Amino acid sequence: MPYQARDLKLCDYRDEATELLARNAGLKNCIISERSNRFENLFGDVTLRDLARASLREAGLEIPSDANQLIGRALTTSDFPKILSGVVNKALDEGFGYASQTFLDWVAKKAVPDFKLAEFPRLVPAAELFECIEDDEIRSLVLAEGAESGRIKTYAGIGAISRQALVNDDLGVLQDFGGALGQTAANTQSKQVYKKLLENPALSDGVAMFHTDRDNLISGAGSALSRGSLAGALKVFRTMTDSNGTPLAIEPKFLLVPPSLEVTAFELCYSDSVPGQTNSAVMNLFKKIGLVPIVEPRLESPLFSGSSSTAWYLLPDPNIRSVIASLALGDPNKLQPYVKEKAMFERDATEYKARIDFGVVPMSPYAVKSEGV
Repeated sequence: MPYQARDLKLCDYRDEATELLARNAGLKNCIISERSNRFENLFGDVTLRDLARASLREAGLEIPSDANQLIGRALTTSDFPKILSGVVNKALDEGFGYASQTFLDWVAKKAVPDFKLAEFPRLVPAAELFECIEDDEIRSLVLAEGAESGRIKTYAGIGAISRQALVNDDLGVLQDFGGALGQTAANTQSKQVYKKLLENPALSDGVAMFHTDRDNLISGAGSALSRGSLAGALKVFRTMTDSNGTPLAIEPKFLLVPPSLEVTAFELCYSDSVPGQTNSAVMNLFKKIGLVPIVEPRLESPLFSGSSSTAWYLLPDPNIRSVIASLALGDPNKLQPYVKEKAMFERDATEYKARIDFGVVPMSPYAVKSEGV
């Protein structure tokens, strides 16, 4: 450590040290401020061992020359573990953001205040406003046709970084470990959403979300994804009605498919001309409609009950009509996991607990599923 940094108080620069260490670990989401630059100019290269020495010096503890003892003792201070935890948290956020969560496009996001069972009314537009005649009482509109219920659940797991990795001054392990935790949390959320979709649960009226009684389930010959079957599904979608028979007049926005149907889906949605036609001048009307293909591997994964390599879905914009909703505590967009650290003296490691509070609730049957067989 440079001589001019010996009087520098690490507790006053904990955030800056965290950002610099995260940057040196290869993370992208780092905020390097003027204070960070001042800290680095005084401190020099920000390494795990130098931060360990600084934390021990500030705590008034002996600084061992042996690297094993140095890191082990630094983990008992207040500053060093918090800096490590800060870097792991940043790596976790980065890994969480990099993970593919295809459900974010088509699932509605809702907030709940606690873990209690919550009820969500299924609101649909009324057929019309009533004509008002002078001095007549204004009549009430019926905007709800039922309600669905769901709750937040907690999902958690524990991982550890060995003291040996810290002794080796291996900053990459902080990035890799935190990133893996973040991706695991994201995968957990995706799993719960697609598990619910593939379960095809019954709604509050006792009928499955996709069912022939609802006229939103297509099967048999001709249901495999093609120009003809997509045209048929679009007609089913556009002629959907509410429980009173009033046309919903909603537009399909997403074509959700498994990887086996990816090429077909992209050709149908984005080709200028109709795929497979000898006359290239035949306009592809599906492109004009603006359907957006979404490819999700869990739809055909053998690990998921109800998965299929042939089934596909037409889904609406979740801001207009929600089919499934994700639940978060307080803020509907706050899906990131929470991490807390704890020293493990019996295992000679630092343990990190990752936790998410997340829920999934089916909301309405206003989508179309084609089984493809």
